[in-house]
Amino acid sequence: AKSFHPCYNHIGSPKPFSKPTNEQEESPMKKILAMLLAMVMVLGCAAFAETVNPDEIPDTVNAADGKYEIAFVTDVGQLKDKKGNAIPVIFRPWHENNGGWFWWGASNCSTAEYHALWRMTQDAVNAKLRESIVWAYSPNLQGNWTEEQWLERYPGDDRVDLIGEDAYQWGTEEDFVKQMSADMALISKIAREHYKLLAVTECGYKNSPDATWWQRVLKPIIEPYPTLYILPWRNYKKEHFGVAPETTTAQDFKAWVATKKLLLLKGIK
Repeated sequence: AKSFHPCYNHIGSPKPFSKPTNEQEESPMKKILAMLLAMVMVLGCAAFAETVNPDEIPDTVNAADGKYEIAFVTDVGQLKDKKGNAIPVIFRPWHENNGGWFWWGASNCSTAEYHALWRMTQDAVNAKLRESIVWAYSPNLQGNWTEEQWLERYPGDDRVDLIGEDAYQWGTEEDFVKQMSADMALISKIAREHYKLLAVTECGYKNSPDATWWQRVLKPIIEPYPTLYILPWRNYKKEHFGVAPETTTAQDFKAWVATKKLLLLKGIK
């Protein structure tokens, strides 16, 4: 996204964010961090569209300007059940950070910068929503991690509640099974030793070319592990990853649900 949309509750007139210093302008990451910090100071806490280009951030940004695509997390605090209790929200910021396709990825953002970004985001959110947020950390499918490599960008046990990974089959089935099996073995070990929840935070096979993919490919990979949830990615008219009645994988997925080993939302008591 090239722009931000404001979506927040703010008393008083929003102030423009300050122009980055010369030192900040030398690094796109420093420029983004400065902008995030300014937004947090003015409005509480902020979340960005994942495709922000640092070079497109103007020198000053007015939070009231409707052409900027800014989503503020303050409304999360208003999520209550019928008894007025806060509804927990899994918040999974800065995902797939081992890749190079996001500005917070390993090729664009150092480990120290990534940790600083996570801490700044978390501290700002927790200042208002500490009791509502489950913090999730999820790199992308890799297949050849060492434990030391996986933990390098990990924010720390005191800052993460749930770990997992985003795992899509983009290439051959053989490569996907090999890579995800290796990752799940490692991540489940880390989850167990660090007392964290485990999940498949995104998954799917674009446009469902294999009608048996869910049970024949994905199920055997995750079944040995205490996986809290799997999240098939979006269904869109040009591409889909999840299950809908018109997809070729619908019957296979329904058969998986019928085994009672996979619960949908309505089946969770």
